[in-house]
Amino acid sequence: MSRIAQQTDKMKADASEKASAATNFEPLRVADRALPRWAASLSFIFTATSAACWLSIAILAIFFQDIVAEQRKLHAALALALLGTAPLLGLVILDFAHGRALSGYQYTRQRNEARARALIGLLIGVTLTAVHPLLGLGVFAGIGLNHALPAAARALRLAEPPWDFTSEEAASVLSGRDDTGLSLARKAPRPFGLMAAPGALSTGVALLVTLAIGSWLMAQQIVATAAMPGLLLIVIWAVLASAKPVWPEAEAEKLPEPAQIERIPLPETEEQASGPAGLRVHRLTVSEAAQGALLRDIEITLPPGSVTGLIGSSAAGKSLLLKALAAPQDLSGLSVAGHASYNEEDLWERSRIEVQPPCVHLPAAPLILPVSAQDNLTCFSGEALGLRARKALEQLVYSADAADRILAAQDASRLSASEQKALAFARAFLLNPGLYLMDRPEDGASERLLAALAERIRTERRAGRSFLVATENRGLLELCDSMIVLEGGRLMDVGPAQEIRSRMAEGWSRFVTENTLDAEDALHLWLRSHFRRRGDEGNRRKACVVGSELLALSASEAKGGTRERIRFDFKHFKGFCQLEMSDTGAAISNAQIENARSRLQESGEVLNRDPLVEILRHSLSFDQRISSDRRTISVQIETYDPRMAPPVGAATRV
Repeated sequence: MSRIAQQTDKMKADASEKASAATNFEPLRVADRALPRWAASLSFIFTATSAACWLSIAILAIFFQDIVAEQRKLHAALALALLGTAPLLGLVILDFAHGRALSGYQYTRQRNEARARALIGLLIGVTLTAVHPLLGLGVFAGIGLNHALPAAARALRLAEPPWDFTSEEAASVLSGRDDTGLSLARKAPRPFGLMAAPGALSTGVALLVTLAIGSWLMAQQIVATAAMPGLLLIVIWAVLASAKPVWPEAEAEKLPEPAQIERIPLPETEEQASGPAGLRVHRLTVSEAAQGALLRDIEITLPPGSVTGLIGSSAAGKSLLLKALAAPQDLSGLSVAGHASYNEEDLWERSRIEVQPPCVHLPAAPLILPVSAQDNLTCFSGEALGLRARKALEQLVYSADAADRILAAQDASRLSASEQKALAFARAFLLNPGLYLMDRPEDGASERLLAALAERIRTERRAGRSFLVATENRGLLELCDSMIVLEGGRLMDVGPAQEIRSRMAEGWSRFVTENTLDAEDALHLWLRSHFRRRGDEGNRRKACVVGSELLALSASEAKGGTRERIRFDFKHFKGFCQLEMSDTGAAISNAQIENARSRLQESGEVLNRDPLVEILRHSLSFDQRISSDRRTISVQIETYDPRMAPPVGAATRV
């Protein structure tokens, strides 16, 4: 709260300068978080100068030892002490100037300062080695331990949680009785918590090595006795400086590493649209090293001025898809590949230049800062958008009094869930993007707010805005022109909303894929999802066998190895299920079917390499129809009720 509050006045001052130029119709603009190019160099200069001040104090220690201690010129002690105040005053001035010069970049300033100190510490070791090959040994021993000890701590898993709670204490926290305990329980374990800070042991080792080598060099009259105090201070500073980046506090304050992003260009054969292209997503894949692909080869094409519903079961990947479209770099620890653009503008591009955002992401939990509601709504734009912002909020809450009450809040995080949701919606419409990505807008929203949101969506759609909405709310789904069905991180179906609603109401489920054997795993995953009861394994195996053979049949007939989009439809009936495949293949003649039946009788239980023979083997019936140059093969597969004893032959051998 305090850090945000310190920046509020500055943002308001900057916004007031632009207020005179702003109009009621000018949308909010965004500038992505970025570090000025000169910041790192400036930070290094300040840090190097501060290091010189510290080193001058170490050199001053040599004069104390030589002039005061050995030559017994006691009157020089006061003069040297007064001289030492100069570098101390310089340290204060430099640290203050460093903070002022990079004000607002606290994390970056501290990170660059730690790196610069570590580099200077390494240079000190090199310099001491140049003076004598053994003098720098203590510094390098300390630096080596600084990096070896954290690695050993990780290997031994020496991490300590902020609070090691019992099950009874956990029950108290999770029942809502202890918010402080909840905050502690949510914190990640502190690295190296069960061992001393890496700098402590490494500094001690460096001192011992330097004392031993320095004493030997003094005995050999290679190094003066008066140089030892200053040498020890220099070694301590160098080792501690190199330890700073790996200390537990530095590890805990690290920002999440951005996701690895690989941009895949659109196919060269894809025709360029004459007008606005809308949303285009090509081969979007999100993967994790341990779990594999969380989203796989997502292909989406949505025209401008459309409302598309995103549906699927829990953990289907809906929220992940929206996040990957809006901010893939925030998916820390994951790898993202593909292409995402709206009206040919890259959704993943980030720039410090002020632009109108191509899309806005509205997660299920609204993004609210602990500052005033006015600042949350206008993004700290002050009075520049005051009237327009208030009007946008009033349209959603249906009341001027309610809008005034919300805007009067000095801490928007204390508003009700529905009021926070209204703030987030109003802010999104103020940003005026071309594409809105909404994740469960119904969560925490009142019925009145959802009705107002639906009305605003209709208005924005007429203005050419596009919406991709992950929702289960019936009212919002009825607004949709088209729907996307997602399951297991794969796109199962895309089509007109009315068609998908009718199909689902009749019990049909659809899976769309390419006619390649690489899609077999996804097809199996989809088929197995229709048999969730205990003891359904025989039904799953038989459905997967038939599905694989249908896919192989379509793939074998592909001309020149070209791929096409084919679809599978599935529905349960009593005692059997029906599986249909639709592609552009040629109709199967009666002679081919009879020949396959003959080969089936001849082979008996022996598996046959002909997909048509295996389809007939595992099916109760086989039918096909031709419509609009598409072939649809429909088969019925015998199933059993797992609550009863499975019939003979239900668990078909694969």
